[in-house]
Amino acid sequence: MQRVLITGATGDLGFALAESLSGDGQFQIETLLRSTSDTKKLEKLNLKIYTEFKQIPAGLFAVIDCVTNYGRNQEDPKQVFAVNFTRALQLLQDCKSASVEKIIFTDTKLPPELGAYAESKMQLRNELKKTSGNICVANFRLEHFYGRKEKPHKFLAWFMNQLIENHSPISLTSCEQLRNFVYIDDIISAVETTLLAPLSPGYHEFDLGSEEVWPLKKILIYLQNRMDKNQLKLDFGAIPLRPHEVMKSEVDLSALKQLGWQPKIGLQQGLDLLVQTYLGKSI
Repeated sequence: MQRVLITGATGDLGFALAESLSGDGQFQIETLLRSTSDTKKLEKLNLKIYTEFKQIPAGLFAVIDCVTNYGRNQEDPKQVFAVNFTRALQLLQDCKSASVEKIIFTDTKLPPELGAYAESKMQLRNELKKTSGNICVANFRLEHFYGRKEKPHKFLAWFMNQLIENHSPISLTSCEQLRNFVYIDDIISAVETTLLAPLSPGYHEFDLGSEEVWPLKKILIYLQNRMDKNQLKLDFGAIPLRPHEVMKSEVDLSALKQLGWQPKIGLQQGLDLLVQTYLGKSI
């Protein structure tokens, strides 16, 4: 089996990838974590875990980088750039030195004007295009992903917890934005497709989302109805839209489709699965 190292495997996406890829029989998954990371949920996967190393282990086929600083805890922008730009570029150089064949980065579709997170990702994207060299770099520009029980800082996870805890009113923007949400299982299948595809050395960019856009307001009302929480007030317009807000999500899935990938979980099906996760029963 080919060896694949995942960084940030205690996060929502990193753990989902580690869990799925380690169980499909095609890859031997290893992880790189901070020494302070809580590894309890990884123990059942029986993975090789590194808490530090001076160089990338020899013999790796690929590295999937899921470490990200979103800047949600009021971090200094320098801290956000240190993780999302400086650290990521060093990881690329380390992978080159270790003759790793592929490295996968997780990017965003958000415009850089929205803050240090999106700006740092844009700067990394531009640098990867120039410095990929003799390694295959696959850069996934992700729309908002969801599914399973995420950390509460993710928007849909926050909203579901507001419903479960019977908060009312729930203060929201006008939620007129047309949003593209991608279910986490479709991200996993896209990553696996990319690992298996015969991509040439150099930079490859992939938009990753779904084929549907819904008004955010429609999504939240749908979840409220499915959770049987219609007694709660959704206070649309209580919060102003942030400057440079994206009013319509747009993705181009053609590059991934050329590799044979197709999204399998439509938005309504994905939202139903999300509700099922939170209710713990079939719906």
